[in-house]
Amino acid sequence: MMFPFRILADKMKVTGGLLMRRNNKQLIAVLLAAAMAFTGCAPAASTGDASGTGETASAAVAETLQAQTEETEAGTSEQEAASEEEYADTKDTPVVYDDGTPWLDTSLYVGDPSFMPEESSAADDFYYYVNKEYLENAEANFTAGSIVVSELGNANPFDFTEYTALIDDESNTSDAARIMREITTAATSQKANAKGVQEASVFLTDLDQVETLDQLSDFIVSHPYYMFDTEHYTCYQIYGLSLVSYGKDLKDITKTSAGFDSIPLILKDTSEYEKRTSIGANEEANAGTLLTAGYRWMLRYDLDPSGDLADTLDVEQRYMEGIDSQDAYAMDYLEKAYNPVTKEDLASTYGAYPFSRIAENLTHDVEILIDYSPAFCENLNKMYTEENLEILKKAIRVQYVLNTLQLMSFSGYYYANTIRNFDYDRYQITVSDTSSLDSVIEAATSEEAGAQYATEEGAVEVDAGMEYSVEPAEPVEEEAAEASTEMTDDQGDEASVFPYHDQLLDAIEQSNGNKDLLTAIMADASANIYYEPLTQLVAEKVDSARMKSDVEEMCANIIREYHGIINRQEWLSDETKAKAIEKIDSMTVRTLFPDKYSDLSGLSFEGLSYYGVFQKLIDTSIAANLDSIRNPGQVDFWPASPLLTNAFYSPDDNSINICYGIMGGACYSADAEPELNYGAIGTVIGHEISHAFDPQGALFDKEGNMSSWWTDEDFAAFNKRIDKMVDYFNNMVAFDGLHMNGPMVKGEVSADVTGLKASLETLLAVKPDADLETFYRQYASLWASKNKPGYDYYCLKTDEHPLGYQRVNVSVMQNESFFETFGIREGDKMYMAPEDRIAIWE
Repeated sequence: MMFPFRILADKMKVTGGLLMRRNNKQLIAVLLAAAMAFTGCAPAASTGDASGTGETASAAVAETLQAQTEETEAGTSEQEAASEEEYADTKDTPVVYDDGTPWLDTSLYVGDPSFMPEESSAADDFYYYVNKEYLENAEANFTAGSIVVSELGNANPFDFTEYTALIDDESNTSDAARIMREITTAATSQKANAKGVQEASVFLTDLDQVETLDQLSDFIVSHPYYMFDTEHYTCYQIYGLSLVSYGKDLKDITKTSAGFDSIPLILKDTSEYEKRTSIGANEEANAGTLLTAGYRWMLRYDLDPSGDLADTLDVEQRYMEGIDSQDAYAMDYLEKAYNPVTKEDLASTYGAYPFSRIAENLTHDVEILIDYSPAFCENLNKMYTEENLEILKKAIRVQYVLNTLQLMSFSGYYYANTIRNFDYDRYQITVSDTSSLDSVIEAATSEEAGAQYATEEGAVEVDAGMEYSVEPAEPVEEEAAEASTEMTDDQGDEASVFPYHDQLLDAIEQSNGNKDLLTAIMADASANIYYEPLTQLVAEKVDSARMKSDVEEMCANIIREYHGIINRQEWLSDETKAKAIEKIDSMTVRTLFPDKYSDLSGLSFEGLSYYGVFQKLIDTSIAANLDSIRNPGQVDFWPASPLLTNAFYSPDDNSINICYGIMGGACYSADAEPELNYGAIGTVIGHEISHAFDPQGALFDKEGNMSSWWTDEDFAAFNKRIDKMVDYFNNMVAFDGLHMNGPMVKGEVSADVTGLKASLETLLAVKPDADLETFYRQYASLWASKNKPGYDYYCLKTDEHPLGYQRVNVSVMQNESFFETFGIREGDKMYMAPEDRIAIWE
């Protein structure tokens, strides 16, 4: 189930998750420049953070990658045409620029005197008033690969390029250092990368042998693989066309569980299968590009990416029939999704698709099985017939390639992230300019080139007889174990299955004289999946004692101040108030780094291929999570990497997690006045605490179990207040007549509003004469950002967070002290009457 934890900014426009995706995009921007060095082509300005078919679109996939890029840029797909008519985003229809209600979106209009005033006013648009200069200068800070520039983009106090020095320090003989050297060996060795593609190819070879539905069932059960969802920081296991998520049971956190659900949709949202918007059309185009590349890299010239993708989208539409992605934002969604089952239940309910056999053969032992989506499981079971055998095989193949491409080799990682970095231009979201890369790939992955490499002396040949293994810990053949961390050691006489990879590594080594870049990138990527080894190295390197003391004191202060916020709610009974205070006093507070790590002495990645390393990283991460459930307290297990520029609330253990990666830049300074720190990291802390009482967090008790602690009357009053907030955002126009999605953003709005209020009141408690102008200004500047136009649209349609200017303006105008501080009066845009305010917790 896609329910890992609440984070400050999931797929976020300011920071892209909060900054995990931002960091990935920054790395890829660097790589893009490096790759262009050997092609002699300067990249077009495109994507990242500067601070990881319809008939027409599908047909383009069958052409060369360059042709598809041109197709996408031209925006000729039937789906996009339909979308443009529906959303008024057609080139032939004048775009309405001045209908933002109640404020214009400064990411779109800043610098345009036709719409943005020369003088800014706190009474009209506080976000613009504070950030006007930043926004006007932001365009110059976009680099190749950038989709957003943001203040939070500079918040990580540790430069990821320093990872290499930590890893290469041979004097460090710790298990953490050893493991990171083993991981980066596979990432930088061409032989290990070639072996990764070879191992991954076995899946397709075995699938080719399937001729009956019974054989397909055997294949599904015996060929599980792992994927990492970069949008939710979550590891999953895939069996055929079904996803398995491991973790705590929602209603008994002392027990381990495995839940069945659908694989993340290629088009993201079920509505896209009925009628494409620009987002769906471009997701389809990107998938086609990646699938084409994946087939070539695996030397599968016999496969038809265009037809396979079209059939897969048809399969997805059929097994998601009757399911609305927007249902996930309903208050009763989790309760409806919690359906404990037995293996016998699965066998009797779904007799065709091998759910029960999958449950019997899960890689990880669990105590409880959950059917998170009976409608999906029933639909998939109905279409699991001999008649549909070939189309099911195609869908399994497509999902496998798309979900594992970036885990096969560094080339796959690089190309997948390059394609997924968009050059967003309003509604026409085009694939990045990869023409120079495409020409290299065309040459390196042609049938002629593949045949040549397969026959050259010393080439790593694809072993058709290699057995597919569900044990990621198994090393590859002995020769791969000899691979060196030096990228030049196995070049020349050890040609790879995918020759483009050789050129890419050469380019990275030569670019800017920085041969260590690849090590740093792969270290960062590995930590996003399994954080412990690299986190230990960083924690030992930095002096964070003062920082940790400060943030822990702020957490304690804000939690204490929350008592007053809860107790003054007139709409709550004393019984529910007591339960709420009990919950906040029971909250686990994690700051900067874990206090206790796992014993890593028995963990090894030595000799594994690139693919083997990343499959084992996911396997290890899942195992560590399950072990922390079975043996609570032995390890201080975090739901995601402490190195992320992020913070998050985890409802299943009632914890806030303030990462080391967010404790720099505008967020925190040891020398700053309280107004600055409470206006920045204090509001982040308040935001995460407030998630415990947002529309989702409120469903979980003090221990982390999904269990109601409300009286019926109080919960009804709570929902009424949520409805008021939802209605307010539903009536807010972002731009071009497009309204916000109130149900989607309600949880983050609640956390923003209450988090700011809690930090403000804590500041006044520790410093009664605090300069509130400084506090409010700091909060506004924290969220300063400028997005590429199409990225604003993408976030508007897909992100659970409001746009940056909304996060600031809506939050500050819930506080009387803001009006007093800046002289805001009734009639001003930034004024909101008491009866109209939308704060759930006043």
